[in-house]
Amino acid sequence: MYKRINYLFIVSCLAVLLSNCAGTTAKGTLVKGKFKDASDLRIFLDKISVVNKKVEILKQGEINGSGKYSIDSETPLEAGIYRLRVGSHNTTLVLNGTEKVIDVSGSLLDMDNGMCTITGSPLSVSVNKIAGDMFNHRIGLAEIKQEAKKAEDPMVSMFLSMAGFSGTKEEIEDMKEVVTKMRSKYPKSVYTTDLDNMIASIERSKLADETAAGIGQGKEAPNISMPNPDGKVIELKSLRGKVVLLDFWASWCGPCRRENPNVVRVYNKYKDKGFTVYSVSLDRPGGLDNWKQAIAADGLIWPNHVSDLQHWNSAAGRMYGIQSIPSSFLLDRDGKIIGQNLRGEQLEPAVQKAL
Repeated sequence: MYKRINYLFIVSCLAVLLSNCAGTTAKGTLVKGKFKDASDLRIFLDKISVVNKKVEILKQGEINGSGKYSIDSETPLEAGIYRLRVGSHNTTLVLNGTEKVIDVSGSLLDMDNGMCTITGSPLSVSVNKIAGDMFNHRIGLAEIKQEAKKAEDPMVSMFLSMAGFSGTKEEIEDMKEVVTKMRSKYPKSVYTTDLDNMIASIERSKLADETAAGIGQGKEAPNISMPNPDGKVIELKSLRGKVVLLDFWASWCGPCRRENPNVVRVYNKYKDKGFTVYSVSLDRPGGLDNWKQAIAADGLIWPNHVSDLQHWNSAAGRMYGIQSIPSSFLLDRDGKIIGQNLRGEQLEPAVQKAL
């Protein structure tokens, strides 16, 4: 019996040793290799956000006297963009989340020109080949854009598409295709969310620029026709003859909720003199109850509350170029804009003057 237990113990130990020799890691992702000209230096593994350029240091390690290093992430590295860095030298790693052991070896200069030898991460190999071609002036931005379209994995497409990205109409359309593919393959990835939000923000900004010429001081406010919480459509133009505060807000917007008591105060003081409020909520899809509860909680007793519950895709918000809330427009009795974003102490004097 003793011999059997001893035999099993030896076998299990050998299994562990063999596993370690093979360079595997039980729970996480192992990044290892050898840099022949970087002995006794520190090496870092960073996670990169391609949208806001944020860099997060995940792990660091030591390169030993023979140039070898080993970084165990302890937990598996999620699909995303990473960077292996030694001093000012670095190599990009694009991962799909299935990698177990990644070997990155070469020299420090190889890190910069995309010439490191990489195994265990096919996406990183393809990206670094493109980086090397660009470094050696074999390709330019136009070719990189084409490579982005050809890439099979959307994580690579996203990374390459951000090279030289300036938000042109063509780039936006290309990036929308990337977002669609990212949603399909990486639906829970923060990269998918960040990219989606970036595109939406750019489009809102462009729309705001396009509509700004038609919305301004002295110009007639475009009509809004939307349902109230009970489904009844209320049109902005139906309030002609009154001084109207066109107020864009939402139940989830803290600054809006903090401004509401001021609007309520002014409304109560001047409602019998021809002043009213037309509130457009940018609440999210499915947010009807939150919208109604906020109206009741903040005492917004005027009857003109409308929304299509489309958040930043609100038809009225897009029409008026709304990029942030609270946003408001003060309209005279003829429906012309006579003030914008009048908050706090600015609101009451403007309403008094208009009446």
